[in-house]
Amino acid sequence: LCQCCKIRANANVALPKKGGGGATTHGRGESSSSTITSTTTTANSNNAATNTAVGHAEACLQEAADHLLLAHEALGQRDSDPMTWDMVSEELAATFLVLGVRRRQSLLGGGATPVVVQALRLTPGKERSVVNPMERAMEIYTTLGNAHQAAAAHYQLALFYSRVWTCQRDESKTREKLSAAFRHYGAAQVYFSAAMHGNEPTLVILSLDLSNLYSAVSGETECVAKALSCCLDTREAFSLDAVKAACERHYVKNGPSSMPWKNGDDWFEKMSTLASTIEDRVFKLLLSLVKI
Repeated sequence: LCQCCKIRANANVALPKKGGGGATTHGRGESSSSTITSTTTTANSNNAATNTAVGHAEACLQEAADHLLLAHEALGQRDSDPMTWDMVSEELAATFLVLGVRRRQSLLGGGATPVVVQALRLTPGKERSVVNPMERAMEIYTTLGNAHQAAAAHYQLALFYSRVWTCQRDESKTREKLSAAFRHYGAAQVYFSAAMHGNEPTLVILSLDLSNLYSAVSGETECVAKALSCCLDTREAFSLDAVKAACERHYVKNGPSSMPWKNGDDWFEKMSTLASTIEDRVFKLLLSLVKI
């Protein structure tokens, strides 16, 4: 039943309707205002359809989580069937994490840029609707000993707090959210730094996000220096050892005659792009330090 709900959540894609008012061809004698009205109506309809699709997906994911919680209730305790219990727990944690991410994206949009418009400040209820499932996912992964996914949950929580700390109602709340962002970034960075091989792109992106957070906090020397340090900490991700390990993974998967830097290897493509991003970021931060 959980899997059925997830299929329903992913299958409901909002697309513009073909035919109907938005697709009607206007005659030459029709006024431009009619065309504008028709276009506006179509756009509003598509926005409404998109919002409906988002709400539907979240409802389906919540229903999937509810089925998994019922599975735990049916088992009673882990000792009754440890393998099944852990399987349900893994699925439950994954469902909670996806649900939290979806809610964050639907409320705040994508990206990691802090929200600066007070009108976009989340109510406590909406904030809990994002944070609670992510925290539950993190707790379950930690209990299961799945350090990788627990770190991923920390990272997603960090992204949330790094976006909302700028639009709190008072300084106390601002400090609370900012502290939470740094705490979760730190926890994620500790894991991905220790388990870097194969996770280099994630470590670099995380470090860039943390660097941007330091820059957003203050333009003073200390924060800019810490932002620069975050970028320099990624050097091992671009090291010869990291490249050799990536090549070995590619050869195991594609054969020894395949050349990863020519055959569209995903790791090499990502790291090539990230190398340019890191380089640009380092030069900008150095320039800022020189100006200070």
